[in-house]
Amino acid sequence: MAPGIRKLALVVHLVFSVGWIGAVVVYVVLGISAVTSKDAQTVRAAWIALELTGWSAIVPLALGSLLTGVVMALGTPWGLFRHYWVLITLVLTLFSTIVLLLHMPTVSALAHVAREADGAVLGGLGGDLFHPGVGLLVLLVITVLNVYKPQGLTPYGWRKQQERGVTDFRKLLDAVAVRAGWKPGEIRSKMFRHTYCAARLQTVDQGAPVSAYTVAREMGHGGEAMVRRVYGHLGQVRHRAEAMEYRVEQHAAKLGARLEALRGTGLGTTIGTTA
Repeated sequence: MAPGIRKLALVVHLVFSVGWIGAVVVYVVLGISAVTSKDAQTVRAAWIALELTGWSAIVPLALGSLLTGVVMALGTPWGLFRHYWVLITLVLTLFSTIVLLLHMPTVSALAHVAREADGAVLGGLGGDLFHPGVGLLVLLVITVLNVYKPQGLTPYGWRKQQERGVTDFRKLLDAVAVRAGWKPGEIRSKMFRHTYCAARLQTVDQGAPVSAYTVAREMGHGGEAMVRRVYGHLGQVRHRAEAMEYRVEQHAAKLGARLEALRGTGLGTTIGTTA
C-alpha cells in the first residue's frame, strides 16, 4: 500500500473506531437515563433513542471499523495473522460486531414496547446497560492494543519473518552482483559455503594441514568424499595459513573477467569465489 493511501486508510479507520467508542458512550448515557428517570416520557424517548443510536450509528461504525481494520492489516507490514496483538484485535472486533448485530433486534423489540407501553411497563424495561458496558470495555482493550502494539509473533508470523529475511538477504546479494557487473541471482549464499570450505582446507591445525575429514564435519557432511571430490583441485594452488583467508589472486584464471570487474567497482578482492 502506497504511503498516501495508507495514511488515508488510517484516518478513515480512526474515524470509524473513535466514532464507535463515542456512539457506545452515548448509548450508555441513554441507558442510564432510561433506568434512573421516573418520567414515562423520558424513558420512552430514551428507548427510542437507543434503537436509533444502535442502528444508525453504532452498527455502521462497527462494520466500518472492522472493514478498515482488515484493510489496514493487509496493506501494511503488520499483516492480519502475523502479530498476536493484531490477531486479538481482529477477534475482539469481530466478536463485538457479531454480538451487536445479534443484540440489536432485541433493542428494537423493546423500543417498540416502549412506544406502546404505559408507565408501569416502561419502568420494567430497564436501560440495556450490560451489553454496551461490556462492549465499551472491549473497545477500550482494543484501543490499548493498537496504541502499545505489544510484541509477539504468531507461528505464521515467525515463518513469514524468516522467509522475508531470506528474501531480503537475496536482494542484498543481487545488489552486490549488479555493482560488480554481474547479473542478479549470480551470487547466492551457497557460494559462501564454497568460499569457507576452500579457505579452510588451506589452513593449518596445530602446525599440520587441516584434514578433509575435519572440514567435512564442519560443513555438516557425513563423510569427506564430497570435500575431496569437489575441492581436490585446491592442491594446484595450495598455501597454508594460520588464519582463514581466501586469496582471490590464486584463482584469477577461474574468476577471469569477474575479478577485474570487482577491482573496477572498488570492491577489491574481498568477495569470494563462484566455485
